[in-house]
Amino acid sequence: MDAAAEPDVIERACPRCARPNPHDARYCAGCGHRFLGDDAEPEPMADPLVGRTLADRYRIEQMIGRGGMGVVYRVEHVRIGKLMAMKLLHGELSREKDVMRRFRREAEAASKLDHPSTVQVFDFGHADGLTYLVMELLGGKDLGAIVEHEGPLPFARVARIAAQIAGSVAQAHARGIVHRDLKPENVRVLHHEAGEGELVKVMDFGLAKLREHDDAAGASITRAGLIVGTPYYMAPEQIRGDGAEPRSDVYALGALMYKCLTGVPPFYAPTPVGVLTKHLTEPVVPPSARGPRRDLPPEADAIVLRALAKEPGDRPASMEALRDELLAWLRAEGEDTGAFAERATLPAIETDSGRRVQVATRSDVDRYERSLRAQSWALQAIGVAAIAAVIAGAAFAYRSASATVATTSRATSELEPNDGPAQASELPEGRELAGQLGRRMDAEHSDADVWSLDNAAGRGRAVAIDFSGLPNMDTVLEVFRAGQSEPLLVVDGAGIGGAERVPNLVLVDPRYFVRVREQWLPGRHPTENVSDAYRLRWSYVEPAPGDEREVNDTISLAEELPLGSARQGFVGWSGDADVFCVGADAPEALAILEPVPRLDLVLRVEERHLGTSRTIDASGASGGEQVALSDVRRGSTCLVISARDGEGAASSDPRERWSLRVMQGSRATP
Repeated sequence: MDAAAEPDVIERACPRCARPNPHDARYCAGCGHRFLGDDAEPEPMADPLVGRTLADRYRIEQMIGRGGMGVVYRVEHVRIGKLMAMKLLHGELSREKDVMRRFRREAEAASKLDHPSTVQVFDFGHADGLTYLVMELLGGKDLGAIVEHEGPLPFARVARIAAQIAGSVAQAHARGIVHRDLKPENVRVLHHEAGEGELVKVMDFGLAKLREHDDAAGASITRAGLIVGTPYYMAPEQIRGDGAEPRSDVYALGALMYKCLTGVPPFYAPTPVGVLTKHLTEPVVPPSARGPRRDLPPEADAIVLRALAKEPGDRPASMEALRDELLAWLRAEGEDTGAFAERATLPAIETDSGRRVQVATRSDVDRYERSLRAQSWALQAIGVAAIAAVIAGAAFAYRSASATVATTSRATSELEPNDGPAQASELPEGRELAGQLGRRMDAEHSDADVWSLDNAAGRGRAVAIDFSGLPNMDTVLEVFRAGQSEPLLVVDGAGIGGAERVPNLVLVDPRYFVRVREQWLPGRHPTENVSDAYRLRWSYVEPAPGDEREVNDTISLAEELPLGSARQGFVGWSGDADVFCVGADAPEALAILEPVPRLDLVLRVEERHLGTSRTIDASGASGGEQVALSDVRRGSTCLVISARDGEGAASSDPRERWSLRVMQGSRATP
């Protein structure tokens, strides 16, 4: 039986960056945009921190960013009345004593950096169970976004920007700090309030070294060893594991200038490992021969290529030396370089409500602290006593928190509040724990419980997650990778009161989060249930021979299906899809999908070399499907298995396996 629909193009353009993607992709391979039906934005998740005042002075107004190390909020210093940015470390980092010691040491060093091209760190500490770093709030755009929007930049502009970066990093080097992750996204470019050109701010000094010891951080490359950074801008010695030194930052700045001048990094490959290998082995193509700009002066090639030398000794001796080269070229072109990198006037920022508030500067904070010191002796004495009490309270809180962490391995239920990663309850492997979806977060969002899952067995192990359900709720199970704001999986196949299961999920990171919540629907009042408890459990499993390995729901994540072989797996939840690409060329082949009780299985054929897609769904509930294939191409002829909800058919079944065979020839063998 061979039913075919009209062929249609399998690619879709990302609405943000215009990159073509497979039409069934959930995320854009270029910018990470999440595709949701007609590309509507996901429902915002209620943030319980917004509106709170932390450490008696920082009122949290709005989340403005996420990263591998934590979440960034816009806050207002209630005593100064100006805006700042606050980075909250992920909860798993805050619970590790050695990480906290390193954080304090690195934050203290970063707070002493006062170069006008360095993002100023004002404060750091631990309050209300949260570890925070307070810094300048910046407007403008990051340098990566500027290059993405404007294309390759002229060398004069790049030289002005890079000279400011070099000045910032040179001061850090003089004080024993190596950045380790210089890249366009860590450079903010602002227009000077007085109209005197662009002001550059280098970000992420305080946490640069801390990342080296953070297995849960969202580094941009492989977690093998202690390689930390972004592959496009990493020095060869970092890749070899020799450690970062000041001239490693020189190399990164050379790669950053290369990207700004050409629009592309100095080396590119389909995988991070491929990029790293090219840094070690391939010569750099001069920027003038790589990018679309043909007006680059010879000095641009010379300066950039010298910074990108494979051996540290062949690069400029220091960031100061590189800065001097850039300034010398600018002066030779007639530019006044006397003061452009030394001004730090920041503009006011307008909030979403239209309120225009000045951002805080170092002088504001210094003035505030001087006013505190200028108080009477009696008030100072009270202040000292208060500080002592705070320290004692913090020590007590820290000991309590440590004790709490120590007892979670013996816990039998969640520890509230646990509605975000920073407060996640631990979920030990093989142990069933209980939780309740009690008091709702707001008028449209139920309570949400977040559990942390530690993958002690390492990369590549498969797990199964079992959730019991609640009698009066349509519950949703979401799995997140640490440091990611979008879920890896959204499991909701059983409906109200039903249990959910995730079979054969392959773990590649050391930490994941599982969130349990009610299905949120706009305009529907969320349910509260303080009487019934759900049960949640996960454990390592050994997939049967030929079993699929989740996540494999897009062409980019497809598994190989050799000709003459069979694979099996589960339509584990509503919307689950399993993708396989045939592993050999053949003039003809036959794909046979065996039936599964209660499921209306759907088989879709994606022929990437032709740009077409056709759907096979002839048998209905409890029926199988088969389709004849012609001109089969290895890795390009792909099969997608899913289930259709309908009369007499379920949308998923995480316990009944489907089976798919692909045989050479056009007829099935007995």
